[in-house]
Amino acid sequence: QAGFEPLAVELEHELPAQLDFRGRQLGANITPTVEAEKGGEMAKQITCECGFIARADSDDQVVEEIREHMRSDHPELLDTVSRDDLLGWIEEV
Repeated sequence: QAGFEPLAVELEHELPAQLDFRGRQLGANITPTVEAEKGGEMAKQITCECGFIARADSDDQVVEEIREHMRSDHPELLDTVSRDDLLGWIEEV
């Protein structure tokens, strides 16, 4: 049974609201996010100052990805940034 009952009359030539969609909203303008499809798991990412975004499923993977980026684009920083620094820069998205 619907939690809300639609209006029984038309208002200004508009159809009454249909609030009980019985499952999926086939005409909805909403798409599930990747996190919702995975059951709530969130990706990890580190955003470099140059704009590069390293993204992966685990801390270890995102640290390795940003290290690869640093090797190729910022080799002078590779030895100055520790693993602990990188772990502190991880965001969940």
